[in-house]
Amino acid sequence: MDAHRETLLRSDAELSAIDSLIELLRTGDEAQRCYSAQALNRARIQEATQALNDCLYHEDPDVVIDCANTLETLCSGDIPSLEDVARHHPDGDARIAGLKALTPHIHNPNVETLFHEFALGRQDNNDWGLGSDWDDWWDLQLCAVNTLSEHIKESHFTLFLDILEQDPEPELAAKIYQGIAKININWVIEQLEKSAPMTTRKLVKALTYSDQQIAKAFLYKQLRSQDAKIQKIAINALCEQNATEYFWDIVKCMSDSNASVQRCAILGIQTLNGMDNIDGSRLISYIKKAQADAQPELLKLIRGLNIQLTDIDLEWLISLADQTNPSLLNEILNLIPHDHSAIPELTDEQQATLVQVVLNVIEDNKIELHQKTRLTRQLIKLPNHHLTSLPVLQRILTKQD
Repeated sequence: MDAHRETLLRSDAELSAIDSLIELLRTGDEAQRCYSAQALNRARIQEATQALNDCLYHEDPDVVIDCANTLETLCSGDIPSLEDVARHHPDGDARIAGLKALTPHIHNPNVETLFHEFALGRQDNNDWGLGSDWDDWWDLQLCAVNTLSEHIKESHFTLFLDILEQDPEPELAAKIYQGIAKININWVIEQLEKSAPMTTRKLVKALTYSDQQIAKAFLYKQLRSQDAKIQKIAINALCEQNATEYFWDIVKCMSDSNASVQRCAILGIQTLNGMDNIDGSRLISYIKKAQADAQPELLKLIRGLNIQLTDIDLEWLISLADQTNPSLLNEILNLIPHDHSAIPELTDEQQATLVQVVLNVIEDNKIELHQKTRLTRQLIKLPNHHLTSLPVLQRILTKQD
């Protein structure tokens, strides 16, 4: 809906409120101007643009900041005035707000030139008029680089390389690598072979910002990295991109020696779409190799993917039942639907084994009450549970009384 039609559809009360806010923006005190700008921001009122522009030269930096923020939201504002704020305002936060407000106008040649200047950082003999706080000018540079990395042009590649020559701070370097990955993915790949570990992590993260297939291929290679953080970056990126072609490679990470990598792989696999025809026996073979502390999450994966269990799988599951791990026991029972449709029929012996483990947990004073309650409710899935559970449950009720 365009601004003109939006105006026509507003009620008299709404129009009156907008007029009041704009009037306060023009004539109110500092607090009233700030609150008015914030309200106009939330309501996205285009008609306030001129009043917001006029406040860019207000003596209170908070007023300037709130008005610049609103102009950014509106993708509006007087470009020369915003550029003046970004270049010359004595308050660092106001300058950053002015620069951000110019982001919607990045395709304007003058604005792009400004962002290039800030991206290169300040020279040793130029404090940018900000003598009070190092972070102010650094944040301006980061803001400029972040904007340029999101609005990519081929010409930015040389600029980014020039900034890297300055040995930038880690956060700034990461943004530069992300921008380069969108322009020249081959450059990022070449650096992977010769970079220090911390830089390699940033480069691998940068791969996630490229939509080229070669980036996915190199993320796949990082699944075998000796650096757990790099492995997790690769797993998360491939799963976010729904790269199902690497499903089994991610599954292998479920049995990684690092517990955080295991969990990352388990959680990532659960987010993949289009995984309806998974080879269940192959997946279970990987799960059996995983460490015990990962097994509750892995069993959730079996349930989430609707894997059909065999008799052998069922025997393995029951062998995992352990009263010292109620979370694992609960997930085992979660795999048994009320109608037993997804698993072979439980034998009397198997039922008795599970019931006994559940009862042991229920009577264990060290187990949390919510875990006992959850497992008690699971007993209904075991038709023969009453043969041994009733005396125990009665004893527990007697103790409660």
